[in-house]
Amino acid sequence: MVICGILVEVTKRHPNSVDLRMLYMYRTCMKICPKCGCKHDGTQSRCRPCYAEWGRRWRKTHRKRSREIVAKWQRLHPEQLKARSRSNHLRKTYGITVEEYDLMLSNQSGGCAVCGIKTPGGPGRMMVDHHHASGKVRGLLCCNCNFVIGHCLENKEILRKAISYLEGGK
Repeated sequence: MVICGILVEVTKRHPNSVDLRMLYMYRTCMKICPKCGCKHDGTQSRCRPCYAEWGRRWRKTHRKRSREIVAKWQRLHPEQLKARSRSNHLRKTYGITVEEYDLMLSNQSGGCAVCGIKTPGGPGRMMVDHHHASGKVRGLLCCNCNFVIGHCLENKEILRKAISYLEGGK
């Protein structure tokens, strides 16, 4: 075995009951990536960026096999797939985690930030309301309140006119 770079000879019994003297290499210290030369710790022969690049090339050249592997994993793990999809959507679209979403919802007493209703009124969960220009998340809204704000183009003046219109109709 290799203990911090030292080769150790190990006796191993062969299936035919013949003792074989073999040299085994087991790395417990820093490795050097053969491609980029950087030092890394781990079980792979390459550093993480080089291993990721190798994976991308493999998936590109073995497209059919790669898709079969992914499809099989998705069939066997539907709940994990659903959780990952939600997590990725929140992170990529709004820059928040599932935990931050849940914290916002609990801070809003489990309901819409505008009307306070507890049921989203549409498919799935409460919708994440964000400022389209800055991307800043404002809160969680039910389907109806989100549509109202969206259809008013996030314009306060249009919303004021709609309120005065509604009050005039009394």
